Amino acid sequence: MKTRKSLVVLGSICLISILSSLLFIAACVQPASAQPKTYEWRLQHMFPAGTGNDKFTKTFADRVLKMSGGRIKITVFGVNQLAPAAEMLTATAKGVIDLGYSFPPYHTGKIPATSFGGTIPYGFDNMGEVLIYYHPMGAEKILREEYAKQGVHLISISFATSDVPIFSKKPVRKAADFKGLKLRGVGLIGDVLKEAGAAPAFFSGPEIYPALERGVIDAAVWGDTQGCVDLGLHEITKYMIYPITTNYHDWYMRLDLWNALPDDLKEILTVATHAWSTYWAEYSDYAGWTARQKLVKERKFEVINLPPAEVAKMEGYAFALYDRLAAKDPATAKMVQLLKDLKALR
Repeated sequence: MKTRKSLVVLGSICLISILSSLLFIAACVQPASAQPKTYEWRLQHMFPAGTGNDKFTKTFADRVLKMSGGRIKITVFGVNQLAPAAEMLTATAKGVIDLGYSFPPYHTGKIPATSFGGTIPYGFDNMGEVLIYYHPMGAEKILREEYAKQGVHLISISFATSDVPIFSKKPVRKAADFKGLKLRGVGLIGDVLKEAGAAPAFFSGPEIYPALERGVIDAAVWGDTQGCVDLGLHEITKYMIYPITTNYHDWYMRLDLWNALPDDLKEILTVATHAWSTYWAEYSDYAGWTARQKLVKERKFEVINLPPAEVAKMEGYAFALYDRLAAKDPATAKMVQLLKDLKALR
């Protein structure tokens, strides 16, 4: 009996030993773990190649490369190099561009609510209100749903700058002075100034200088002060006019490309674009304030701040327009209501 039990135990030990050996051998002959998939993308932004904004945007690609451990490699292109500025959203949906970094009102032909995605003239008193509106209050979520309908994922709306002046050949000291002023203005900026009597037109960044030089326009709203200096607008204007608006940009990519990404890379891109908002705002405002001071000292620029009573008139024009736009589009109506809710919280 003891012998039989011993044989059983010995057999069991041998079987376990054999199975362990087989498992060890199987582990040894298995192929090495697959390397994580890498991605190579083309990013187009809205700034002319070679400008300070172009160079600064390229550091975003460098940061993502490091954050992803080399898994995401981004080649950066300037405005119009892959697709016209006003067609970037469509180009992204078609795969011509993998990542877009631009100005939401460029997309109003496809998504009316993006009028409220890049600038809202006379809508905010400070940067904190902008961030509250888009993030905890949910304006960004509303826009993300609209982008998805176009086959594009909105990664984030990022705050860009609070330093957005009008560069003008003519002074504007009150709301009535906008009447007849020919200017470059996109989205709500152009629309609100039109309410005040201005004549807005669209030109991409590189086209603004020639339009000012030829007298096609008298003034331009394009972006932060440093960006306007990069375009040379200070060479043919005399005045900087405030306040108009704060400025914010959008980051987006093809929806199916986004959906196919692993969760960790989605998180990296989301965090990177939000962090970029901080980097950009710091860079933009500092560079803008420095450039403005230099223009005042060296080129005798006059900086005009509209008085409170005139700002109130412009705000009246703005919200009358916002109500009319809200009546035409459900998503826009949500954006306008959130804006009113924010004002009620002040």
